[in-house]
Amino acid sequence: MKNPKKISMMTIITGRRKKDRVLTLLTDNRCPIITTSYGQGTVSQNYLEMLLGLTPEEEKTVINCIIRNDQKEKIYKLLITECHFDQPNTGIAFSSPVDNIVF
Repeated sequence: MKNPKKISMMTIITGRRKKDRVLTLLTDNRCPIITTSYGQGTVSQNYLEMLLGLTPEEEKTVINCIIRNDQKEKIYKLLITECHFDQPNTGIAFSSPVDNIVF
């Protein structure tokens, strides 16, 4: 069994229209620390259309949260099932382990 005290920093980047749904998903799953920032995509639409056939949404939300490692798989599955992250142009999520915190 995984040690539930181990933590990770999860970063989720999605369009601003999905921000409320993602934040609700995280708070419902007891993520203790969540920060939200706004950004704008920098890749031109012509480049993405040419390369991948995608149209970018320029208004982005970047959400960072601290999660327990035993929560990661569940949150990834919820992002796919409830926020449709398995479809193009919806969002990206990744996590990095946090071994030490220095103040």
